[in-house]
Amino acid sequence: MSQFSNFMRLSREPLIIFFLIGLALFFINAVNGSGDDAGSSELRVTSAQIAQLSAAWEGQNRRPPTPQELNGLIQSHITEEILVREAIALGLDQDDTIVRRRLAQKARFLLEDNIEIPPPDDDDLRTFFESNEKAYVIPALFTFDHVYFSDSGADRELSERIETAKAALGQTPSADWKKLGDAFMLSRTIVNQPLSSIGRTFGSEFSAQLPDIEVGPWVGPVRSGLGTHLIRIREKTDARLPAFAELKGLLARDYVNQVRREENAKRMDELRGQYSIVIDIEDAQE
Repeated sequence: MSQFSNFMRLSREPLIIFFLIGLALFFINAVNGSGDDAGSSELRVTSAQIAQLSAAWEGQNRRPPTPQELNGLIQSHITEEILVREAIALGLDQDDTIVRRRLAQKARFLLEDNIEIPPPDDDDLRTFFESNEKAYVIPALFTFDHVYFSDSGADRELSERIETAKAALGQTPSADWKKLGDAFMLSRTIVNQPLSSIGRTFGSEFSAQLPDIEVGPWVGPVRSGLGTHLIRIREKTDARLPAFAELKGLLARDYVNQVRREENAKRMDELRGQYSIVIDIEDAQE
């Protein structure tokens, strides 16, 4: 989005938001050595800045700006720069949490954008894989059907209904089991789900029992956080660790992300080392 478009949009926002974005842009210009001096009465619009305004317009509109449009971009840039300088002169950048966070965010972006991570080779990836195997384990998956019974009503009545359903399920494998039990708001068949996902739906007490249930027959009753169930496990797949070749692309991405995080932390530590940090705990607690 061009600076002109930013100006037109932000002109309809609360004034503090306008100052926020302007101050952030001013900070970036200062870091990049734009040459503008917030304390100076001279406001110079350089040929490089004009070229940037023109290029941004062309990128958005797919054509170069006309002379009149370019002049409008330049005037908008001048207005923005004046307001930024006035905001700083008035101290509007001081003691404002939103402004501070925005500037910190911009500084972090600048810091991280300059980090170049060389592509890892196979040895790097294998070492990374061996150190992080647990993160790449595919958990055991379960596919099962269930007949649901609400806990409403007397316990004796519930027990009788469950026993009647079990008898019906045991009479013939082709019994229309979906007509048994009570209405259930979710699916009556759960397909290829890990215990973690099943536990979020039915509760940990329910999911913890599934590994001990054999595949094939209907069993139960099994309690859940929703009620009582009869269960038929159709299929189980054991947890497994994929081979290195299966994960190579994912490993390369995760490796680069980890190295980038480490480099970011290292650079922040280096910046912290340039400051003498004093924390007045007693003053903060008063």
